[in-house]
Amino acid sequence: MKRYLPLLYGTINAILFIIVFISLKGHVVTVNRIIPQSDLCMLLYLLPGMIACLLSRGENFIALLLGAIISVPVCLLIRHYFMLEIRSNWQEIAYLISAVFWSMLGVMFVLLYQVWGKQSRRQKRRI
Repeated sequence: MKRYLPLLYGTINAILFIIVFISLKGHVVTVNRIIPQSDLCMLLYLLPGMIACLLSRGENFIALLLGAIISVPVCLLIRHYFMLEIRSNWQEIAYLISAVFWSMLGVMFVLLYQVWGKQSRRQKRRI
């Protein structure tokens, strides 16, 4: 069972990534009402990486990356068949690759927080 845990965490990351994609592209969530001049939608892609990394306890970084990368073609298919196409495919691919970056940045934030927490506990023990 332990062999399949990285696959599970990658799948969780992919599912959460697809949910954020559908909610943003389907206009379920409107983020730009708060600050209309900026595009804060990409920040929501931090959440799938953060949640999946918290569930995996900071392990299986490669599985989380593969889960995000595998969700890119699925998001393109969803966009092509179920949603109105406004942008070209190349623009959508660039959008999704930057979304993978933001998702993995969320993973990095959680890993940084975990390392910081371990370091601070170590220093408290020395005192």
